[in-house]
Amino acid sequence: MQEQINIMVSSGCVDAIKNDDADRSDRLNDDLKSSNSLGGLLSSYHKGANISYEIDHSSLDLDNQGVGLFRVDYIVHKYSGCKDKDLDEEHEMTVNVVVNLTTHEATLLGENIPERDPDEF
Repeated sequence: MQEQINIMVSSGCVDAIKNDDADRSDRLNDDLKSSNSLGGLLSSYHKGANISYEIDHSSLDLDNQGVGLFRVDYIVHKYSGCKDKDLDEEHEMTVNVVVNLTTHEATLLGENIPERDPDEF
């Protein structure tokens, strides 16, 4: 299973990428923070569980073609009402990003996690 989402990025981010500005990663990071879609991407790997996350800014690498990756550290919050237990699981994921410099749309692609085939009886 590999999830992906598309988000819109600012024209400032696209211009920074086109001009090979040193702050292009900072601009993309700002756009990622202002979009809540990354949480949805991470949540889809955990059956819609509640997620809190932090982008590792030092890992954000973006070239002048708009292709790059970053690491996100996140916590999956689970609550079992019947057992009255809270459970927080820490995870990390490398997310690939491709920015379309014409449409100002960025595609975020999560890791490919193989799904288990159903058991045969």
